[in-house]
Amino acid sequence: MNSQANRKEEREYYQLIKAKLESLLKTRTNNFYLEITANKKFSNKLKAEVSSNRDIIFLFLKEASPDITGFIKREYSSEFIVVEFKG
Repeated sequence: MNSQANRKEEREYYQLIKAKLESLLKTRTNNFYLEITANKKFSNKLKAEVSSNRDIIFLFLKEASPDITGFIKREYSSEFIVVEFKG
């Protein structure tokens, strides 16, 4: 029961953390994307950045999805961002 109470408290920070990360990333690039994935749902935009030889990552992420997931788009590939918040 205490675990569920902590989880709710953590969720309250997700949007704030995402906004702060976006603000920090904007000082370096505008070519990035972040989304809250604590609910184990990943948008098509995020899925599209995972190359077919790396799509096994979604099997893992469905079991232990990070709170925030995203990517920075580079010229030839994407670098992934994974955030796990512990309150």
